[in-house]
Amino acid sequence: MAITALLTVKRQIWMLAEDTVFIYDPDTDKIVNKLPLGAKFTYADWQIAWNAGSMVESNGYVYIYANDTKTTNLYRVNISKPESVELIRKGESGMLKVDADGNIYMVNEEEIVKYNMPLQ
Repeated sequence: MAITALLTVKRQIWMLAEDTVFIYDPDTDKIVNKLPLGAKFTYADWQIAWNAGSMVESNGYVYIYANDTKTTNLYRVNISKPESVELIRKGESGMLKVDADGNIYMVNEEEIVKYNMPLQ
């Protein structure tokens, strides 16, 4: 299993490894949550492991881009209740970045696209 993305959120470390997000608490030295993405892929299936996914934090959510050999998807997890993963965009998403205002940008084919977040 390869860890392809790391993100620190509220003193915890979020890790993307294959098709699962792990939340690690360094104060207790324990994995406090495992959130499967629902996709069925493994490191062995991925063409380029270092580009297999990324995560950013914005507006109370962790957004997760996951890439396997068949598709790229965008997911999100509510930080205050990290109990499940929500698929919010299927296909043509990649390499997430967030600006100082919390706007999320991703690569879509050959262009950079701003993700329009739905109203809460």
